[in-house]
Amino acid sequence: MRFYSKIGLEIVLPIAIVMLFVIGMLLRSEGTWPVVLFLLLLNGFIAYLFTQTYYEINGHELKIKSGFLFNSRVDVNDIREIRETNNPLSSPAISLDRLEVRYGKNKYVLISPKDKKGFIDSIVSVNPSISIKYKKQPMQ
Repeated sequence: MRFYSKIGLEIVLPIAIVMLFVIGMLLRSEGTWPVVLFLLLLNGFIAYLFTQTYYEINGHELKIKSGFLFNSRVDVNDIREIRETNNPLSSPAISLDRLEVRYGKNKYVLISPKDKKGFIDSIVSVNPSISIKYKKQPMQ
């Protein structure tokens, strides 16, 4: 089952504002078309990453993918805990509304599935011993 990353305005808006401002300033100057073209290509790359960041559960494997930059696999049986967080560290997550997935001895990854409840339900169906910690009690 595949879960795409939630795309948060807190990530998209600053990027969009800076890019639009820089491109707007460059368009006022002569001879800046190569830089503008580069920035447009960079925007295309960012859009590619936004659409190709997902988390896939296949059997006992959790695949975490963000374009061609990040590709990781975690054995679901090694996952000990999943907790809600807003940790801003760099990760394959396009929102600050995140889940911290703890596995192995001291390993973790931050992800941001759009459907957090569906993701948690799917992963717990594979490994019911995973501890789930919410910031607030989930609504029943």
